[in-house]
Amino acid sequence: MCGAQTAPPPDTVDGARVTVVDDLCFRLRELEAWVDGDERLVLGVHQRHIDLGSLQASVRRLGLDPLRVGILELDTVATPDDLAAALAASAARSAHSRPADPKQIKLLPPDRSTRRALLSIGKPRYIGAPGVDPSRCHAADGCRVCVDTCPVGALSPDPAAAVHDVTACVVCGLCVTACPADAIENPTAHAESIEAEIRAGIAAAPSPLGIRYRCRTARVPAEPDWYQVEVPCTGMLTPGWVLAPLAMGARAVDVVTCSAGGCAFGNDARAETMLRDTAAMARHLDLHLDQPLDPARLVPPGELLLTAGATTRMAERLAPETAGPALPLSVADVGQITIDPSACTACERCAMVCPAEAIASRHSDDGIELTFDPRRCTACGSCVNVCPEVENGAIAVRRELDLTDLAEGARVVREEPVATCEICGGPVAPASMLARIEAMLGDDAERTMSVIGRRCQQCRGR
Repeated sequence: MCGAQTAPPPDTVDGARVTVVDDLCFRLRELEAWVDGDERLVLGVHQRHIDLGSLQASVRRLGLDPLRVGILELDTVATPDDLAAALAASAARSAHSRPADPKQIKLLPPDRSTRRALLSIGKPRYIGAPGVDPSRCHAADGCRVCVDTCPVGALSPDPAAAVHDVTACVVCGLCVTACPADAIENPTAHAESIEAEIRAGIAAAPSPLGIRYRCRTARVPAEPDWYQVEVPCTGMLTPGWVLAPLAMGARAVDVVTCSAGGCAFGNDARAETMLRDTAAMARHLDLHLDQPLDPARLVPPGELLLTAGATTRMAERLAPETAGPALPLSVADVGQITIDPSACTACERCAMVCPAEAIASRHSDDGIELTFDPRRCTACGSCVNVCPEVENGAIAVRRELDLTDLAEGARVVREEPVATCEICGGPVAPASMLARIEAMLGDDAERTMSVIGRRCQQCRGR
């Protein structure tokens, strides 16, 4: 840690040694003298003095992955107590970091925003970028949520999985929290490490700590009893992410969007809309973003920030005893579906493509059941996109928080009998689907339906 910090550091944090080095920001090439190769390394430096590319080069000489080394900006820390909490939080985020695939490393030109960088040649710097897990991606089912969310077109559809162009990517993280299947992850800003960071900071602070999310490009003055959590862009936050620190024990939570000039990609507007949804949800859940929760409502460690379903998970856990009417929302990742049985043919396409598995189908002797679980729905719209009867109003999705439905969980939304084969007794098709086909055939209906309506596909040649 640079010895020019404004607050004296503790000797140890969570059992880790704290070393103070005079003018560390200007002596990065000498890191080998003070670091013993421990990969749980956090460097406390002053952002106004360092060149990130040079710092990363120094870390690489130690044989460490620079993207897994914590960097604590000392200018964001106001008091000695805040410094202890910040060190613990940064160490926890570093400890829970994950190695980046080479495809998830983005090279940036030298940083010219600092005083030192302007007077030096500077070195290229690296940041972690999102990556798509093909085994989880539902692009083959027609899902385009990440493609439609990306503000710069860095994601494109593919028959197998979404394709990510790291060169075009601006690493805003919107795709990460928008993906309804948790198929996209940034190794340097993923849910597990950020949750660990927040919990560690709250636990290490001797007095109640506020959590302030800020954009990577934002510079926020230090304020006592606040810890700043850096995310790629506050446009990626969901109401679930914003409410989560309260459930972990924070005294308050705040969000700071991009720099004074605003976001060049329009993400500030998205963040502001999301914050309006969050404020509405907080009132609905009887919460206050500037007040701590009753200890009885705190949530133990777990996957609070896991992206898909984070908001509904938070709402379910923090719901008051008495639920009011449903709450309409604008961009929040919560959804409800409506199925019109007079238009739905029970073709099951919606269940087949739902990336969050919020819609499921089950076959029984009585026919087909479609179930819907509002705790999983992110309002991605994949079900609507594939429904062959959507123009007839068979299915609709709305962004809405209904605490009564969340408490109920999965429920049956459609039941349909299935016609059986006159030869083998196996299923032929849902009765409403056969009726729809018959109506479409017109004059040819009787002859055709005598074949396809009475026998299954395997027995039609007999």
